[in-house]
Amino acid sequence: MKTLLRIVVSALLTYGLLILSACESRKSETVEGLKKDLHATKENIQEEREELSKDLRELRDAIDEKIEAVNHKMDDASEDGKRKLNKANDELKEERARVEKALDKVENSSEETWKDVRKSARNTFKDVKRGFNELGDRLAVLFE
Repeated sequence: MKTLLRIVVSALLTYGLLILSACESRKSETVEGLKKDLHATKENIQEEREELSKDLRELRDAIDEKIEAVNHKMDDASEDGKRKLNKANDELKEERARVEKALDKVENSSEETWKDVRKSARNTFKDVKRGFNELGDRLAVLFE
């Protein structure tokens, strides 16, 4: 009877140790999986940051080109034309400042603030792009 009891106790201890080691294995697999997910998320954030930065820089450069064209056109404009061009130039400079501010936020955002910064920067990009296109249409009339 003692032998049977020892066998049962030994079997239970062995079973318990096997279960514990399996839990450790699953735990380390879960930790590794989480590390991979975190790394993928960081890479994704970096890719989004680079893409959004690129879009904002391109928009800023387009605005700079339009400002330069407006300044050049002012040399030959009438007084009324100069007034309209100055107003357009001021609007362009305001839009450029918005883009520059959004670009700065994107480039300096942390992982914790990225979600909010991304949303804000995308909205700024869309708004400025739309306003820039509308202003471009108005300037086309002045450039004729």
